[in-house]
Amino acid sequence: MLGSKSLPRMVVAATVLVALGLVVAAAAWGPAADTAGPAETITQTPEPRAPDSSTTTTDRGAPEPAAAVTAPTLPPISLPDTTPLTVGSQRLDGPVQVVDAGGIVVHERLAPFISTLLAQADMDGVALEGSGYRDIAAQRRLRAANCPNPVRSAPGDCSPPTALPGTSLHESGLAIDFTSDGELITDPETPAYRLIAANAGWLGLRVHPEEPWHWSYRP
Repeated sequence: MLGSKSLPRMVVAATVLVALGLVVAAAAWGPAADTAGPAETITQTPEPRAPDSSTTTTDRGAPEPAAAVTAPTLPPISLPDTTPLTVGSQRLDGPVQVVDAGGIVVHERLAPFISTLLAQADMDGVALEGSGYRDIAAQRRLRAANCPNPVRSAPGDCSPPTALPGTSLHESGLAIDFTSDGELITDPETPAYRLIAANAGWLGLRVHPEEPWHWSYRP
């Protein structure tokens, strides 16, 4: 049997051993083994991108469509001033020289200007045609078709008004009866009439006061 004096020493030793065990266990059970530490933050820098040529960006970052391509504007047509022709008794001195100017036969001096006028009408989408030169025989046939008395009727008594043979500027290629879609231009408010009137100054054309379709070269 152990002596009474040895028992307290054994209790003390056992107590010390238990305490040491608790200290070791506490050291092994740290907060890192139970809870995760703060997560590591990784920042990614986006790579630079070339701007898209088809769109633009506003201040808010929303893309806008690229600007529309505008068709080039045609330059204005520029022609020299007209030169007066020698006209005596409504007829040219010498033989009549006429050419086809885009479908209207006129005096050769007037032809470049009429061709330009018709080209302008085509670009503007305006229907414009006409009848220019006719010889004296054609003038007689018109009188027969338009006048009550082809020989004696005054021009104003015919429908439409028709000059006496030998007195019409049509016989010199210096007058044009303009039409639009095959009809005589009788209304000054039509696009065809307005186009002619807008260009009459440099063309050297004057309209008959009672016949909106009839224009003659009188610079």
